[in-house]
Amino acid sequence: MADRNFDDLAPRFARNIYGSHKGRVRLEVLKRDLCDYVPLFQNLAGVEVLDMGAGQGHFSLGLAEQGAHVHLCDVSEKMLAMAKVRWQEICEAQAQAGMPIVGSATFTQCALQQLPVKEYPLVLGHAVLEWLEDPRQGFGYLVDSVATGGYLSVIVYNAHGLAFKNLLRGNFKKFDRNNFKAFKGSLTPISPLTPEQLMQWGKKLKLELVGFSGIRVFQDYILDKSIREADPDGLLVKELEYSRLEPFRNMARYLHFVFKRP
Repeated sequence: MADRNFDDLAPRFARNIYGSHKGRVRLEVLKRDLCDYVPLFQNLAGVEVLDMGAGQGHFSLGLAEQGAHVHLCDVSEKMLAMAKVRWQEICEAQAQAGMPIVGSATFTQCALQQLPVKEYPLVLGHAVLEWLEDPRQGFGYLVDSVATGGYLSVIVYNAHGLAFKNLLRGNFKKFDRNNFKAFKGSLTPISPLTPEQLMQWGKKLKLELVGFSGIRVFQDYILDKSIREADPDGLLVKELEYSRLEPFRNMARYLHFVFKRP
C-alpha cells in the first residue's frame, strides 16, 4: 500500500465533494470551529498559514482573501493547478470590484514527508492523513510545522463512521474494521482513523486539544436521497447543532480536531 495521489481524481473531487451539500457542511463546521477555538482566526491579516493536502484550496483560499499569507502544498499537480485557477479568478473578481486582495497564496507540489522546514502559527491538514500508508508519521510531520503557541487543524476520515455506514448498507463483512480495504479508484481512504487514535497521538506529542467536532453526523446516514436533499438548510442547522454532542460526534463520517502546541 502506498500514499494516495489524486491526479487521476481531481475533477471528480470538484464535482462530488466540493460542489455538493456535504462540501458545504464541511466548510461551515470548519469556519465555526476555527472562529471558536483559534483566536488569530478573528484577524488573519498578515498571518502565515500552511495548508498541507490543500487540494483545490476551497477553504484556505478564503483565508487568503481575508489577508492571510497561505502556503498551499499538495502531492497532486492537477489539484494545485485547479487551485491556482481558482485563486486567479478570485483576485480578478476582487480587482474588478475595486477591492484588491491584501493576502497572498503560494503553491508547492510536494508530499507531506517533503515539507520544507518551517513553522507556522496555523497549520491545516484536512483529509490528508487517511490517504497515507503511515498516518501517525504524517501527523508528526504536521505537528513539526506548527510554531510554539500555534494551532493545528486536522480533519480525518472516521473509521467508526465507515463501519456504521457499511452496516447500514448490509455490507456486514466490512463492519469489522480489520477487514476493510478500499476499492481502487474510490474516494474511500486507505487508512481510516478513530477519534481515540488522534487524541492519543496528540497527547503523546504534548499537544493541547482545544476543539473536537464531527463533520456530517447525520447526512451520510440518511440513505433515502429524496429525504436527504429535501431540506438542505434545515439539515445544515442540525449538523452544526449536534456536531459536538456524543454519541453523534464519534459516529460522524469525518472528525475535526483543533490542537494547540504549547
